[in-house]
Amino acid sequence: MQKTYLSNLNDVSRMALGGGGIGQVWGKTDRRESVLTIQEAIESGITLIDLAP
Repeated sequence: MQKTYLSNLNDVSRMALGGGGIGQVWGKTDRRESVLTIQEAIESGITLIDLAP
């Protein structure tokens, strides 16, 4: 995963995980699905996670 400098967060992944799907903006999600999504993102090298719905 490529990294980039982001202000006081220092190096973060150039790809981010948005929280719309986890926050049920586009339909119902359950806790299990949300946790698995975040785990997969982290395992893929994503370190920038926006959890705002």
